[in-house]
Amino acid sequence: MVDPSNDGPPRSSKGCVAPPEPAAAVRLVPVFENLKIQTPVALVQAPRQAGEPSGRWFALDQHGLVHSFFAEDGARVTDLQTTDLTDRVAIKADGLDERGLLGIALHPRYPSDRRAFVGYTFAGPGGLGSRVSSFVVEERGVLDASSERVLLELSQPYTNHNGGNVAFGPDGYLYIGFGDGGAGGDPQGNGQNPNTLLGAMLRIDIDAADAPYGIPQDNPYAQSGGRAEIFAIGLRNPWRYSFDRQTGELWVGDVGQDDWEEVDVVELGKNYGWNSIEGFECFPPGADDCERGAFQAPVHSYVHEGGANRSVTGGYVYRGAAVPELAGSYVFGDFNTGEIFKLDRGDDGAGVELIVGSGVNISSFAEDHAGELYVLDYGGGRVLRIDSGTESRDVLPRLLSQTGCVDVANPKKPTGGAVAYDVAVPFWSDGVEKHRYLVVPADAKMTPQQDGDLELPPGSVLIKHFEHDGRIFETRFYVRHDGGGYSGYSYAWREDGSDAELVERTREEDIGDLRWIFPGRESCGQCHTAAAGYSLGLDLRQLDVPSDDDNQLAKFADAGLLQVPKQSNESFPRLDSDAPLSDRARAYLHVNCSSCHRPGGPGRGGLDLLFETPLANSGLCEMAQLGALGTTSGRLVAPGNPEDSVLYVRVSSRTADSMPPLATKSVDPEGAGILFEWIESLSVCP
Repeated sequence: MVDPSNDGPPRSSKGCVAPPEPAAAVRLVPVFENLKIQTPVALVQAPRQAGEPSGRWFALDQHGLVHSFFAEDGARVTDLQTTDLTDRVAIKADGLDERGLLGIALHPRYPSDRRAFVGYTFAGPGGLGSRVSSFVVEERGVLDASSERVLLELSQPYTNHNGGNVAFGPDGYLYIGFGDGGAGGDPQGNGQNPNTLLGAMLRIDIDAADAPYGIPQDNPYAQSGGRAEIFAIGLRNPWRYSFDRQTGELWVGDVGQDDWEEVDVVELGKNYGWNSIEGFECFPPGADDCERGAFQAPVHSYVHEGGANRSVTGGYVYRGAAVPELAGSYVFGDFNTGEIFKLDRGDDGAGVELIVGSGVNISSFAEDHAGELYVLDYGGGRVLRIDSGTESRDVLPRLLSQTGCVDVANPKKPTGGAVAYDVAVPFWSDGVEKHRYLVVPADAKMTPQQDGDLELPPGSVLIKHFEHDGRIFETRFYVRHDGGGYSGYSYAWREDGSDAELVERTREEDIGDLRWIFPGRESCGQCHTAAAGYSLGLDLRQLDVPSDDDNQLAKFADAGLLQVPKQSNESFPRLDSDAPLSDRARAYLHVNCSSCHRPGGPGRGGLDLLFETPLANSGLCEMAQLGALGTTSGRLVAPGNPEDSVLYVRVSSRTADSMPPLATKSVDPEGAGILFEWIESLSVCP
C-alpha cells in the first residue's frame, strides 16, 4: 500500500538520482539503426565484392522474411531487399513460439556459388516438420523463392526444440541441428537414439554428386548402425552454434531443461548425454546411475538459480580486434537474462566471466568478416555490436545509504523527491508487503505508450521496499540510465536494520518463517523484458486507482510527472472486487505471466497472456506443449475442470514446472483460487 508518510511533490533534481550504469567489460552499440526486423533470429555477412560498400548482410525474421542490405561500419542500411517466404514457413498462427524461419548459411564459395541454405519449420500432410532447403540468391540480394530445392526434412513431434540453425564448417560440409523433438524430458528418447535425426548434430555434403546431398565417409554411422547424416548425438536443443575461425572447433549452446544450461565443443562421434545427463548432473534430477563416463562432458554448465528460467544462446570465439580483452574467448549469452559471458579454457577447466548485462532477449550472435561480434535483440527488433566498455563508468553504491534514495534512519521514507504509488493488481511475491516509489528527474515526464505502458525518462528510479512481519528486509531499484538502458539491482537489509548491502548474485535466505530469493542483477531481465516495456507496474491500467481523495494518475499529472494520456484506459479489476470473474482471472495472468508470455517475449509455449488478447487467441485453449504434468486432458485449460488443466497445475504447485518460475517459493492462494473458479466456470474454451 502507499506509505502516507511520503509527501511526494515538490520534485527535485537533488537527492535520489539514478545510480550510474554498472561498469562492464564491454558495451553494446546499436547498428543498422534504420533496419526494422520484427523478430530477428539470424544474421550472416557475405564476402565483399568489388564496387560494394560492404559485404551484403542477410538477416532472418522468424515470421518468414529474409532481409538483405549493405551497411558500412554498422551505419545506415542501404539497398534493403526482402524475400518473403511466409507462404511456406509454419509459425504459431496468433503469436510466436519456437517455430518459424530459423537459420541461414551461405555457400562457402559464395558468390561464385550463389546458394543460400535455409532452415525452417513447415506444415506438412503429417503435421509439423523441419526442412533445410537451398535457394539461389539473385544479384540484387533477393532469394529466388522459385529456386527452392529441398535437401532434407523430417517430422517434428512437438512445436518446441525445433533447432533450425545451419552452418558450414571449415571442411565445407553443412552442419544442422534440429533438437530432440520437443516436450519435456525428451519423452521419445531421441537424444540417445542414433536411428533418428532428432537430438543430434548432423553433417552432410551439399556438393556431392549424390542427390540431394552426400554423406561424409567418416560420419560415425556412415557405414552401418544408425542414421548416416549424424555427426554427434545426445543434444537437447542446439539453438545456436559456430565454428572458431582459427581452430575450426564447433562450439554449441545446448539449451537445458529445468536446472542446467550447457556449452559444448562438439566433436565427431561423441555422445553429449541428453537425456541421461543435463549439464554435469544425472537426469532426471536425483538419478545417480547415469554412467557419466559414457558421455562427453560440457565445457561449461550453469544452473537456473533461484528457480529462474535460463536459456543459453551460443555465440562465437572472438577473433576481432576492437575488444582486445575478449581475444580468444568464447562469447555467449542467455536469452532470458540478457547476460553476456566470456569463457576461457585452461588446464583446470573453464573460467567464465560476466562481461555485460544487456537487458535484451538475445536470440542470436553474429560475426562479420573482421571477426567483430553482434547481438540480435529479439524483443526490440535490433542489432547491437559488441564494443569495448568505457572506463568512465562508476561502480554501484555498495550500501543503500550511499544511494541518496532513502533516509536510513527511517527506511520507509525515501528521499529526494520520491513519490509513492500503488497498483491495482500486485505481482505475487510470497505474500510480503510492498511499498513502491518512483523518482522522475525534474523537467521530465513519463510518457504513455499505445498499449498503456508508461515510458520512463532517462534518469528515473523505481524503488520498492519488501516487508515481512513488520521488518523491511529488501529494497530493489529499477532504473533507466542516462544512456537509455535499463537495469535493476537489490539491497539486502542487515538484521539490525542499520543499512542494506548490494546483492551481487542471486541467493536464498530465511527471513523469519519465510524462505526468500534475493535476486542478483542477472535475474532482473527475465521479467523486465523489452517486450513488456521494461518497467512492469507502470501501466495506466495498474495506476488508474484511487489515492486518498483523488485519482492516482490525476495526482501524477498535477505534479508534472506524467504527460496526460489522450484517453484513459480502464483500470485492471482488483482481485477482491466484484468485477467479472473472467476479467479478474485475465488481469492476474497479465500481471504475473505476460511479461514473458506475450508476442516477442521470452516465454515458451507460444502463449499471449495480455489482458486485452481474446481467450481464443491466447493459446490457453490448446494442448500443453511442454508436458501434461499429470493431467489426463493435457490441455492448458480444460473447461469446467481446473484440476485437469495444466495452467492451474502450474500455478497451484511449487515444483520445477510451476509458474511463475522466478522469485517465489509459495503458492498464491488468492490468484490460484481465482483461476480455479474461472476455469470451473467455463463451458468451452474457444
